[in-house]
Amino acid sequence: MSAALDAAFTISQLSAQNTSLAALNRLASTAATALEPRDFFGPGAREITRLLGCEALGLFLRKDHSEELELAYAQGLDAISAEQYERMPLRGSLSDEAMERGTALVLEVESCTGATRENMQRQGYTTVAVVPLRVRSRLVGTLVVAFRKRRGLAPLERETLQAMGAHFAAATESHRLLTEVRRRADDLALIHEVSRKMVATLEMDLLMQIGVEGLALIARAPDAFLLLLDAQGQKLEARAAVHRKLAPDRTSVPIWPPDSSLSAKALHTRMPVVVEDATQTKILHPIAHKVGLTAALILPLVVRERAMGVAIIIETGGPRRFTDSEVERASAITNQLALALEQARLIEDLKKSYAELARTQEQLVQRERLAALGELAAVMAHEVRNPLGAIFNSVSYIRRLIGTANPALPLVEIVAEEADRLNRIVDDLLHFARPPSPSPSPVPLGRLLEDTVRAALADATGKVEVVWDVEAEVPVLVDERMIRQAFLNLTLNAVQAMPQGGKLHVRVRREQGSRPEVQVELTDTGTGIQPDLRSRIFEPFFTTKAKGTGLGLAIVKRIVESHSGRVTLESEPGHGTTFRLFLPCEPEAVQPPLQAEA
Repeated sequence: MSAALDAAFTISQLSAQNTSLAALNRLASTAATALEPRDFFGPGAREITRLLGCEALGLFLRKDHSEELELAYAQGLDAISAEQYERMPLRGSLSDEAMERGTALVLEVESCTGATRENMQRQGYTTVAVVPLRVRSRLVGTLVVAFRKRRGLAPLERETLQAMGAHFAAATESHRLLTEVRRRADDLALIHEVSRKMVATLEMDLLMQIGVEGLALIARAPDAFLLLLDAQGQKLEARAAVHRKLAPDRTSVPIWPPDSSLSAKALHTRMPVVVEDATQTKILHPIAHKVGLTAALILPLVVRERAMGVAIIIETGGPRRFTDSEVERASAITNQLALALEQARLIEDLKKSYAELARTQEQLVQRERLAALGELAAVMAHEVRNPLGAIFNSVSYIRRLIGTANPALPLVEIVAEEADRLNRIVDDLLHFARPPSPSPSPVPLGRLLEDTVRAALADATGKVEVVWDVEAEVPVLVDERMIRQAFLNLTLNAVQAMPQGGKLHVRVRREQGSRPEVQVELTDTGTGIQPDLRSRIFEPFFTTKAKGTGLGLAIVKRIVESHSGRVTLESEPGHGTTFRLFLPCEPEAVQPPLQAEA
């Protein structure tokens, strides 16, 4: 009888073990084929309840090494308990006690405390078992089962429950790792795409926009700013943002002293600065409160040990902890952005150097041309002025000799007029070849324009209506004689473009820009200038008039540029032409013109 009982007991143990192993085998098979952890939780819970006969089950997982437990799966709990256990503190709970002991904890509900006892008794449970879960010797959570009948757990049941809980934890951990790998792959693809876009362009504004958008995406943040050092290296200026409405124009952050702001701190230390809760930080810039910043990651842009600015990743949804991997990936993009901006700056400087070299070369060529022109002008002045003097004297004598009633008088007047025109051509040529240096003094433009327009209208062949739009008291520091010549040339050009008459609009106003300027605008309603001729209109000796020398507008350009100003042209064939002269109100040093060496 003793042998029979022993055999029956052994058979019972083996049967229980076989049942447990079969359940574990089914659980492992389900875990291997489940695409998501929740696809495994349901079948796993059914295996546990079938094996142990429990009426309730809960899987609690510790999230990211925090001091909170998250209810990953529940069965047999009412809505009140499920909501209460959805997220609960680890300290002081049954799960905390079981994880510290490292073994299963089986308790009667009466011995529990607080909300656990109240919830269990309300639902009619009498016994609760808490099993700690391990993944590679790391405690990651607990598996809790509850019974309505009082009972204990046999060693085999505890071992089986522990093994089943390990499957739950492993499935969750595998899914977490797979999600992390996928996220890393997506982030690497994003970093590669952002790098590709930054390499594909050298435009500074586009580079900065690509950079801040990439930072916001990689950190999964609603916005990001980019601040770069100004030319003096004394402050950071906002240059780009994901949402432009959040980036006020001309926003700047001082960088001295180094602890005046978190941006200045990141710039000087060349290390990332993490703000998990903005309410606990007192040195945030006012822009942070304006955009509703609640957490931030500030990264320095460093190239060859030189800090050139900072990038700010902004969170507006509440406090946030930026993980080491997020900081690492965002730093990778800021490093790429810093290199791209430095490369773009170097190429831009190179282009400026080439442009300066081309301008210098053009000036040298122009000096050579002016030198040759100066020699030609000197020869003409010597060879032409002497005969002209004789012609003028002869014409004057002939007028007195023949009197006013002689029929030959019109022919004499033609000779005098053509000789005078030839003399003006020589004057223009000499003036263009060797323009005098300006002697600036305060000049009221309104009066000067009235005089020159009145003089130009004397040569008008049709009726020209003048419309004035001149701001009161607009004095400019210029050489009155030279500017008068420029205005006269432009006004004559406008009058000659309206042989049948028309309207001349004269406008003077102040322009506020990088430096204060006065804009003088002359608009006629004449024939206009063809598009293919506009680029040559200021070239010396280029003219579309039968009797023109082609020096009038060239002289205007030389005079205006000698005053550190500029002249522009707009024209539409058949609808008129507009010349705009921009003269500085307070020019630095008036630039001396290119002189021809005679």
